[in-house]
Amino acid sequence: MKLQKEMHRLLGLLLVVLGVGLIIVFSSIGSSFNDHGVFLCEAVGANPSLDMAECPAHTSNIPFLVSIGYVFGSFVVLVGLVLVFLLRFVTSVQNKEFDVSDLGPLKLDSDERKVCEVLIGAGGSMYQSELITKTEFSKVKMTRVLDSLEHQRRVVERKRRGMTNLVVFKEK
Repeated sequence: MKLQKEMHRLLGLLLVVLGVGLIIVFSSIGSSFNDHGVFLCEAVGANPSLDMAECPAHTSNIPFLVSIGYVFGSFVVLVGLVLVFLLRFVTSVQNKEFDVSDLGPLKLDSDERKVCEVLIGAGGSMYQSELITKTEFSKVKMTRVLDSLEHQRRVVERKRRGMTNLVVFKEK
């Protein structure tokens, strides 16, 4: 797991460097084209027989392609930053150590203990629907167990996420 995390981090750094390099290259191309465009516009403007609409600088699609290059380079940088920083945060949350004995002097019944153990195995958080699948409890039974763990034991909390709940251990 640690090696995989380090590979994601290195890949992220590589993508950031590649994205910045792409942005620099496209900036150079755009600047060079602008310099040549000014020269072409002056040459076309100096010749009375040519219309400005015929100027190659105005009919070229290079500025559009440079803009696409900026967007692509920015996207590569963003993906790299996500791999470097966001995955570090996610894996630190997933690797957080939980233990049912950390719940103190609480005497959990077998259903509550089973839910806590499944949550621990998932890194401390899981959608309620996944808990139902893993524990093979009915929806009603899961709701009752979570009500007890949330309101009486005060060890978990349910956070609303759209049409479902994310069940997490409470911060101490």
